[in-house]
Amino acid sequence: MADLHEQVNNELEKMADEVRSSNDMGQLIDFNAPLISKNDRGTVGTAELNLAKRLSTPISRELHKIIYGLDQKSVNFSKQGRTVEANRLAGVKAGNFNVFKSERITKAPTMAISVLVDRSSSMSAVEMNGANTSALAINLAIDKLKGVNSECIYFSAGDLYEAKCFKSTTKAVKDNFRVSSRGGTHTGLSLYSVIRRLSLRVEQKKVVFIITDGQASDLKYLEKSIEMSELLGIQIVCIGINTGMLYGFENQELLNIQTVEELPSILKQVIKNKLIA
Repeated sequence: MADLHEQVNNELEKMADEVRSSNDMGQLIDFNAPLISKNDRGTVGTAELNLAKRLSTPISRELHKIIYGLDQKSVNFSKQGRTVEANRLAGVKAGNFNVFKSERITKAPTMAISVLVDRSSSMSAVEMNGANTSALAINLAIDKLKGVNSECIYFSAGDLYEAKCFKSTTKAVKDNFRVSSRGGTHTGLSLYSVIRRLSLRVEQKKVVFIITDGQASDLKYLEKSIEMSELLGIQIVCIGINTGMLYGFENQELLNIQTVEELPSILKQVIKNKLIA
């Protein structure tokens, strides 16, 4: 962890130096992470609980394939052992006595997932309902997976709202996902805050699922946050709500959904395209 903290500090110092030397200082105020609140007066939106519950099973199945597909299998051959590999016996005459086969399976790493949800005013009531239901379904699905923990954070232009923390179960806080939209879209600052939190987690692998309509208003911060995620090995999976582009994520693959029912098939694309590796 000491090495990781040193990396984070070095990167923050680098960002500060770049900001100080930038020609457009007016656009780059202090690179401070937004505060995270556990209470939100905007939890007056809608979320389809029954639909989220129904979708959580196929979503969990797809996530299981992604996560446990990270198991690694290595095969070695030696002169001693219990299992003979018949195909290698022909090489004995040539002096190759490594005919005994042994296999080793390295289990998939533990994982921490942050679900970061756009609740800015550009999200319509219909899109917000879809985002809420999607976030709820994903977190319900993650709860079923061993060795995987999740949190759900909503963002706009103000402080972040923690609908679910890593310690709680989604079922216990399901009403927290009824969030309404308001404010601007500080995707970069919000992602920065989530990356900082994930970097301190003990899990071996960290992933951020971003659910947004793509209208980020702090692209310079977003660029720096993506650089930091790459430095720390934190992967980002972008899920767009009714959008053809996620601004600032042009180098990331966009997974776009029109309806919540498409989530399981979208996660199949995550597997196919190996977005989590």
